[in-house]
Amino acid sequence: YVDGLLLVVRPGKVEYSAVKSSKSLLNHGKVPILGMVVNGVSEESSYGGYYYQRGYYGEKVDSKKKSSQANLR
Repeated sequence: YVDGLLLVVRPGKVEYSAVKSSKSLLNHGKVPILGMVVNGVSEESSYGGYYYQRGYYGEKVDSKKKSSQANLR
């Protein structure tokens, strides 16, 4: 059992109809599709933009507390 699936495609190597059919079969099987990665696209041939974000979550540690804990070790 998996939480979801990430579909990976490469333009020029896979037909649009095959991607659409795969998505339809996965939806019919109630497989959660997490997203799609498009491989093999050069920066020059692309259009539009992109967005990248890195985030962390969890307990925040006070910088003073963190440095004092490091001194105790």
